[in-house]
Amino acid sequence: VALGSIIERHTDSHIGLSEFLLMNGIAGMVHAAFSCQPLLILRPTGPITLMITQIYILSLQLNIDFFALMAWTGLGVSIWSFLVSGLELSRHIALLTTFAHDVFAAFVSSIYVVDGITAVIGRFYLDGSPSRPLFALTISSALVIIAFALGSLRDPSSSRLFSRWARHLIADYALATATISATMISFAYGTTVEVERIMLSDKVEPTFSLRAASSSWLVSLWDCSYSALFTTMLVGLGISLPIVIFFYFDQNFSSLLSQTSNLKLRKGSYYNSSFLWMGLFNGVGPLFGLPFVTGSLPHSPQMVLALTRDDDGSPQLEGGAQEPRRGRGPPPVCENRVAPFLVYFLIFASYVLAAGRHVIESIPVSAADAVLIVVGLEGIFATQLWHRLAVLVTTDEEWTAGGGGE
Repeated sequence: VALGSIIERHTDSHIGLSEFLLMNGIAGMVHAAFSCQPLLILRPTGPITLMITQIYILSLQLNIDFFALMAWTGLGVSIWSFLVSGLELSRHIALLTTFAHDVFAAFVSSIYVVDGITAVIGRFYLDGSPSRPLFALTISSALVIIAFALGSLRDPSSSRLFSRWARHLIADYALATATISATMISFAYGTTVEVERIMLSDKVEPTFSLRAASSSWLVSLWDCSYSALFTTMLVGLGISLPIVIFFYFDQNFSSLLSQTSNLKLRKGSYYNSSFLWMGLFNGVGPLFGLPFVTGSLPHSPQMVLALTRDDDGSPQLEGGAQEPRRGRGPPPVCENRVAPFLVYFLIFASYVLAAGRHVIESIPVSAADAVLIVVGLEGIFATQLWHRLAVLVTTDEEWTAGGGGE
């Protein structure tokens, strides 16, 4: 929702929330049902939003059709992705160090933070009453504060409220609770302060008005002059190579970080099959005006952590201590296809069902911007790079006492 509202502003409503929700739901359900690693989160990401914005700007500069350029680019990305998957090149991602993983994860997460903060600050430069951007800032700040306050309950050293099971449950739904709370705050002043909210069409149709009027999702690749067709094809296939190089790192880093040994997955690690599915989605989706998808950071590791048993499947001793696991026992991670499939199904249903669209339309845009900030910061805080930076400003005694190790 957050990225869809941003891309709609950046592309003058050529592509927007409708396409993001539809592609996220369809591609996700197919990937969850048939891929070798269904726990990998496949979706339009922050970097993809930036890419589509640049493709739109390029189409304006060259005076060619944006949707045709997206379609030819997607076909090029698909071809390169099939080659990468067929030659099993994804295995080489394991040659990179943990430091490289963290730098890339921090870079991707920083895009979310920058997009969110830019949107929040940008409202103060618009003409009109200052009450609107100030109230929007209040909504965004409340969401960030509530999300991190509830999320901190997962750390036993930060709070002793409730039982451990209750604290972890609250922390798992911290962002959802914060979004609901921010939406309720947006209605607090009634009609005295105008609040910008997410906008969706009353029915399932493309965001762009001309495509919506034609009632067709399919993009025409040939409805132009020969010179325009040649230019669009050449540029689209040309820019697909640097895009797929980025996807190589983004997709495989997402796969790698969500299948590390410390996450204790039992059903193996898979890379090439997910890259093949990504190539298929990115070849077919843009033909219908839909965005690209790739493995998502930090959402993919977060999905695995959300399905991880808090007690590691080991029985409890007196005083809350945990007995080491013996024998087979319950798996530490509930690896399944049902959970990710339901996530994507609910995303899909929220768009195709009228009730779901009404719920989305109640969300303030400022809350969606704050969601980007929270997700980005959580991704940065989860990296070892962040912990290493913390060592620089922490004494050895405090770091060791806080569980940081030697």
